[in-house]
Amino acid sequence: MMRSMLPSLALLLAAPFAQAADAQWLVTTDLWGNPAYQLLTLPDQQGPLQGRFDGDALQGTREGETLAFVVTGSDGATYRFHGTQAGATLRGTADYPDTNASERRATHPFSAPAGSAGRRSAAARLRAYLVRQRVLAPPRAGTDRLAG
Repeated sequence: MMRSMLPSLALLLAAPFAQAADAQWLVTTDLWGNPAYQLLTLPDQQGPLQGRFDGDALQGTREGETLAFVVTGSDGATYRFHGTQAGATLRGTADYPDTNASERRATHPFSAPAGSAGRRSAAARLRAYLVRQRVLAPPRAGTDRLAG
């Protein structure tokens, strides 16, 4: 009897973690040959995104491997990012206000290599464990990057 209750118990415990977990990335932006390092926190999901970039709120979207988001800094300046995720690597361009002329914009490359985000969240690790134990179904291809 106890063995037959295990899948039900596991599903009950996993229910709060059913939503996509947040992934963290250490983003390196090349500002005129000088690296700027910032922490990016995004939900690992498709569609509309809300997250944090170096402590500031961001709004954006993810469609397939393409993501785009806008960050409004504490000083009111806006920073626009457009890139792709190939496996566990983010790469793209960032559109910043020009530091010499605020009415101008400057484009800079950015990247966040695989493993730069550190460990997965506890929810992501629990979900991956439950998939390995065959308690949860594995994610459909291209819809979930947590089960690793």
